[in-house]
Parts: sequence; structure tokens; C-alpha cells
Amino acid sequence: EHADTASRLAGKDGIRYARRLFALSLPTIGLAHFIYLPQTVELVPSWLPFPAGWAWLTGAANILACLAILSGYQARLAATLEALMLSIITLLVWGPALVTRADRMSFTAFFISAAIALAAWIVAGTYRPETA
Repeated sequence: EHADTASRLAGKDGIRYARRLFALSLPTIGLAHFIYLPQTVELVPSWLPFPAGWAWLTGAANILACLAILSGYQARLAATLEALMLSIITLLVWGPALVTRADRMSFTAFFISAAIALAAWIVAGTYRPETA
């Protein structure tokens, strides 16, 4: 039975579970943008206008990506845009922090953000059509 479960998790069932698990993590990230708005605004690069707008937009995008992935409506597009957004946030927010602060918090935040972005790219890749 163990081998059967392992083979199921490595196949289409595993991909479906991974997509759902990833999607269910996104509202927490998105809601944090709203609940901790002042802290999120502080993280927006100073050269970007309307920092609160960026915080709201990215928070809403996380929640919308969750809904799209769970529902299957434009799921590939949503997962790809989520991966792109998380990658940009990792580079624009946590990348400079590695240079300017170079403390444990900056390194931890960078690698956690990079790991979540990588997970998003992996999930987005599961939607690619198989080629012959």
C-alpha cells in the first residue's frame, strides 16, 4: 500500500495536491499585505509611486491567484503571474536588503521569498501542455 500511495503522489494526484496546497498558502500572504499595511508599505522600493497601492495590488493578486488556481479558471496564467510577481518582489525588496542591511533577517526573508517564488514557478510549470 505504501508503494501505491507514493506512486499516486508522484503522479497526477500529487500534482493536483501540490497545486491546491500552493494555492491555499496564497491568501495568507495576500491578507498579510492588508493586515500589516504600514509594514508592507515600508518594504515597497522608494522609487515606486503609490506604495500603499502596490501593497494592496500585490495582496489582492495573491488572493485572486489562489481563487484562479483552485477553480481552474485561467490557472496556468494565474500561477505564472504569481511566480513572476513573487520573483520581482524577491529581487526588488529582499535583494537590496541583502546589500544594505546584510543581517540575518534580510537573508532569511530573501531565501524564504525565493523559495516561495520557486514553488510558484514549479506549480506554473505543471500546467504546461505535454508535447509529443
